[in-house]
Amino acid sequence: MAASSDELPIIMVGHNRRFSPHLEQLHRWLLLRKNPLVIQYRVNSGFVLRITGYTQKEKEGVELLVK
Repeated sequence: MAASSDELPIIMVGHNRRFSPHLEQLHRWLLLRKNPLVIQYRVNSGFVLRITGYTQKEKEGVELLVK
């Protein structure tokens, strides 16, 4: 699916983050951009059971959510 150049930036976040001041500031900043952008960030999600299938153990010992 190709995005046209006149489309507004899309920010996909969970409902509880939608009105975060940080996301509102990010949205204002993205409106000024003309090139695509990928953002990767980490959050402290608390304890996640290994039996849920949402974790992946990397070589460095970092827990990543993968679903």
